[in-house]
Order: sequence, then structure tokens, then C-alpha cells
Amino acid sequence: AFDGTGYIVGNGNHSNSALAVDSNGRAGVVVVSSLSGAPTLTTVVQTVAATLHAANDVVGGKITLADVVRSAAPYGTIQAVTVFDKAGNAGSYDVVFFSADPSATTITDDAALTVADADGAKIVGFAPVTTTSTFVDNGITCTTNYGLPFVLASGTSLYAALIARTAVTFASVSDITIRVSILQG
Repeated sequence: AFDGTGYIVGNGNHSNSALAVDSNGRAGVVVVSSLSGAPTLTTVVQTVAATLHAANDVVGGKITLADVVRSAAPYGTIQAVTVFDKAGNAGSYDVVFFSADPSATTITDDAALTVADADGAKIVGFAPVTTTSTFVDNGITCTTNYGLPFVLASGTSLYAALIARTAVTFASVSDITIRVSILQG
């Protein structure tokens, strides 16, 4: 809100705030959305080829994250992404998020992602998933406190593609599980 002097008023104690500048060049922090409640945790097991995936290859196919928002408020914030790997790869990934089904783009396991021009405007952003911890025979790679806001074009599903940024080899077709934490609007 403006305080009458042209300043934008906000205390900055919100995880969903943004810096805004008025016409006189004065800056302030404003809350851009009112998000509440516990995060929605959506888990998807990807079907992958039990082979080497080169850097920049898609891991699995198109990911549909169903029912991640309420129908009355089709927006939210991606807070965290975790990739659980039964094969124990210490790989880095990017997760590219889409606000609507990227139906003109072919998202194929073990092949490079080429986004069709018609789907470019559907890209919300991407989460670099790079912090890795390996265990005896498996491991996780994650990103936390990410804060990527999105608004869905329609419906309640968010779409994504998992991209390997380092070469990874999978031992089983069910080696990869993805968990996305979303704060609903």
C-alpha cells in the first residue's frame, strides 16, 4: 500500500514479498500474495531407462503435479524440490516448471529437451536441484527455500521436466522419485 507520500509500505517479514519502486524512484517491500497453510507435498515416481543419461538429457517424461493448488486460487509458490535416487547418483538436476500442459513440446526420457515456441510462454521458471547427499546405496539431491511463484493458466495441475545437469546412470526403471513442496495461494 502507498502511505500517502508515494512510498510503498511493507515490513518485509513475508516470504512472498517483492521490492517495488514508485514513480519517484523510491523503493519499498510489498506482499505480492497472501499464501497460507501447510505446503502441499506432491510425489511422483519417474519411469526412466536403466541406462546412462548424458548431461542435459531429460530424466523420465513429462511430470504432472496434480492438485497442487485450490481451484479458487490457482497460484502458489514452489518452496522445495527433492530428487530421491535409488541408484545413489550424486547428480545435479534442473526442474523446469510449466503453468499449463506443454502439449507442443516432446519431453522424452534420455533425450535433450527442446521446448516448442508455442510452449515458451508456459515456462514458470526452473529450480536448480544441486545439493546432494549420498547414503550407502541411494541418495538425495535437493533445493530448499526456493520461492518460485506461479499462476496456473487453468486447472489445478503444474507440469515439469527433470533435466540431468551431470551424467547419471540408473540401475532400475523406478530409480527416481521427485517430491515438490508448494505453498498454495
